[in-house]
Formats: sequence, C-alpha cells, structure tokens
Amino acid sequence: MSFVWKFMCGLGAGINSTSSIAIVTSHYRLERERAIGLIEASAGIGLLLGPFLGALLYELGGYVLPFAAVAGFYFLLYPLIAYSLATIKLAE
Repeated sequence: MSFVWKFMCGLGAGINSTSSIAIVTSHYRLERERAIGLIEASAGIGLLLGPFLGALLYELGGYVLPFAAVAGFYFLLYPLIAYSLATIKLAE
C-alpha cells in the first residue's frame, strides 16, 4: 500500500508542477524565464525551510500542530488564490 501511495503522490506532484508552469508561462509570455525562476526558487525555499518549520511546530505542539498550521495557512490564503486564478486570462 505504501508503494501505491508514493506512486500516486509522485504522479500528482508531476501533474501539479507541469500544469502550474504551463499556466504561468502562458500568462507571463514576455517574462517566461523570470516566472519559471521564481517558481523554482519558491519551491527550493519551501524544501529548505519546510522540515525546519515542521520540526519546530512538532516540538511546540506535538503531532497535530504542523498539520493544523498548514491547514490554517491554506484557509487564510484561499481567497487570494481564488481571486488570482479568476483574474488570469489564458491565451485562447
């Protein structure tokens, strides 16, 4: 079951990164390289700081706090994400 789960997570991550880069490059045609660079830099910073912040939250609040913090962060950012996606006009 673990193998199947990791396979599904890898497939989802591949689909997510491919579609995200496609959407951003179609929206920022003149600054395509800069946009991709910002996406990759953001992913790198997240991979660098994520384990540290997760361990810190675990030490402060136990097993549940890292998950609750990420869920709360997503709920706070959801209106901004929804607004941003609604304003994007893709090439037709």
